[in-house]
Amino acid sequence: MMFSIAPIWDGNETWFILGGAGLFCVFSVAYTILMPALYIPMLIMLIALIFRSIAFEFRFKADASRRIRD
Repeated sequence: MMFSIAPIWDGNETWFILGGAGLFCVFSVAYTILMPALYIPMLIMLIALIFRSIAFEFRFKADASRRIRD
């Protein structure tokens, strides 16, 4: 499962960032209304995305603790 997710995971993160930037550029009024209401959930999701990609990298580099990380 990890090998099927890993190659496309960075692409998913990129689309998330581009979606936020596109919302800001194209629909600035909607951005000003939605972003304050969704600031905390978006921040939590962004932090979770960062930690998940770090966890993928640590898992691939781990030898002794791979069983624990699985």
